[in-house]
Amino acid sequence: MARKIERVTVYLFGGLGNQLFQYFAGLAIAKTPGAKLYLKPFGQTSAVGREGEAGITAFKMEGTLISSKVPSRLQEKLLRRFVTMIDRFGLREFSRSRGFYLSEASELPEMKLRNHRHIRLMGYFQDSKFLDSLEHQDKRIELHLKNPSPWFENLQKQTHQMKPIIVHIRRGDYLNHAETIGVLDF
Repeated sequence: MARKIERVTVYLFGGLGNQLFQYFAGLAIAKTPGAKLYLKPFGQTSAVGREGEAGITAFKMEGTLISSKVPSRLQEKLLRRFVTMIDRFGLREFSRSRGFYLSEASELPEMKLRNHRHIRLMGYFQDSKFLDSLEHQDKRIELHLKNPSPWFENLQKQTHQMKPIIVHIRRGDYLNHAETIGVLDF
């Protein structure tokens, strides 16, 4: 008999975009009635993203934020060691058998998730299937800043009137991974 998921903990890291994918994956998996979602910023990049931009903790959102007493630099070192050991010793299946999913979105085995009361997610989970799952649940997702600046509020009013189309072109950090991610030419 499958166990009911009671708790989903998502370890948040990376820039805001990655944190949003992680959040939506956790939200979709915590869809079981009674399941609670916990968000744990991991390392220094979660509370404040790269180059000082706001991380996901700047938004009002569903779930309980868990803070850590471990210094962020130590958290990052421990994370790297943990991931290295799991890969080096082939422990992915063992970690999954304990409810700890260190993976990409395509590797999340939906059926096996039901065998754990506490699911822990650490990965990028860059897949639209989690948003699609939330849409099928008729769950409307709205993210609002906790403390929007006057500049942001003014810009928000302008966009409601103008209804612009926005294109985000990433060239900076993606250029370091052109062989694996792929980069558009000019």
